[in-house]
This record gives sequence, C-alpha cells and structure tokens, in this order.
Amino acid sequence: SAPFSSRRPSVPAITGVFKAWGASPTQTTVCAILMDDTLACWGNNTYGTVGVDTGGAAVLAPRAVSSTDSEFSTRAFTVVDASHETVCALDTMGDVWCWGRNTIGELGVPTATTLARGSAERVALGGAAVEISVGTRFTCARRDTGAVFCWGQNVNGELGDGTNVPRDTPTRVTLPADDATGIGAGSQHACALRGDRVWCWGIGAVGQLGTGTAINSRTPLEATALGADVASLHVIYNATFVTSTSGAHRAVGSNDRG
Repeated sequence: SAPFSSRRPSVPAITGVFKAWGASPTQTTVCAILMDDTLACWGNNTYGTVGVDTGGAAVLAPRAVSSTDSEFSTRAFTVVDASHETVCALDTMGDVWCWGRNTIGELGVPTATTLARGSAERVALGGAAVEISVGTRFTCARRDTGAVFCWGQNVNGELGDGTNVPRDTPTRVTLPADDATGIGAGSQHACALRGDRVWCWGIGAVGQLGTGTAINSRTPLEATALGADVASLHVIYNATFVTSTSGAHRAVGSNDRG
C-alpha cells in the first residue's frame, strides 16, 4: 500500500454503502468501491485523480469514475488503491485501470496515448492480475502466474528491473522465479512474498528492504531480517511488516510514525 497518514478521510456522503476505499496519503482524494461494485471518487482533482475531467477543480461529492474505454462501465471492481496523485483499481476480470497524474509513467500506459488525466486507462499487463499496490508515483501488480510487474518512477530502483529508468508500461520485476503470492509497494520500495520468504527492492536507507543493511537495490534481495516463516506481507511508507506462520509480527524500516 501507499505511504501512511494518521489522518482519515471524511466519507459522510456514502458511509454504509461502500465495500472498500483507498486514499492519497494526504487524504485529499478518496476513492471507493460502491455496493454495486462500481467506483466513485471525490476531493482534490488537480491531476484528474477523481477520475473525471473538471479542469482541475475539486470534486466535493462522490462522482463515478469515467473512462473512454467502453468496457470500463461493464466491469465490477474488487480493489482500489491510491498514492499521491495516482489511483489504480482491479476488476474481477483481472484488468488493472489507473488514472490521475502521468508525468513519469504512473498510469502504466505510454504517455503519448494517454487520452485524459481524468479518465481511467487500462494497463496492458499481458494477462490477468490478482493483486495491485500503489506506491509513491509507481505501481506494482501481481499476475495470476506469480509474475510481478511494476511501472512509473524508478529513481531508487523501485521497479525492480535492474535499472533506474522510469517506465510508462509494466516491466517485469527480476525475481528468481515467477512465484509471488503477495506484493506491497511503499514510498520508494516494494516487496514480494515468495513461499515463506520476502524479497524487496528499491530504497533501503532506513532498513526497509530487510537485508540488515541500509543499502538500495535495483533488483530484489531476500529480506532475511523478516525470517523464513512468513505468512503475510504488508508494505507501507518506509517500512515492511510481516506476520509469521505462528502469528508473530515483525517489521523493518522507519519508525518515525510509530
């Protein structure tokens, strides 16, 4: 998931009639999956983050997310995640849709073909996704094959492809095998669960990669500090959290927010 904020968004307009929500870390844009499995957003819309074209004007009440793709309105959504000025959602057919800021490839579509900032764009993953996680100006998705793909900003190697080159289309993370069962994206790092072990890549300045050092890595490294009995993974801000098969909780990285 994306960077953490202790502030919670206000959702009085649709409280009780939505299944899930995602919010930017400053809580200035909020998106929700409604009970009919469609998407609605509201709040700051400077970069089209609400999913409608208002010329940058804020949206003060929930609005249905729009798209120029005719199939978008027929889809049912299961996950929505947001970070800064980008939002992505996953539908039941395994397609990923993103909207909002796209100055460095955040939407996962070639910049030249991005039709509108306030319009959901389908990401070409080459197959069905089962999980998504939006970080700071980059996003990762896990395919049903276990392969992990990321796109967007790559200044600290957060795409895990061995480079620092930003990507405006999905690039495969260079894991030892396509066998991931979970993923998480933080501020400038990401991780994948493989079996009962975690592998992380990107910035490691505060130990968030779990290697026992403060190094950055453009390719996945095993997070040995998190153990070899991991059952679940959660990444947020500059920290990585796991729960072991015995129920023990472990964490590495920044503790500046407790």
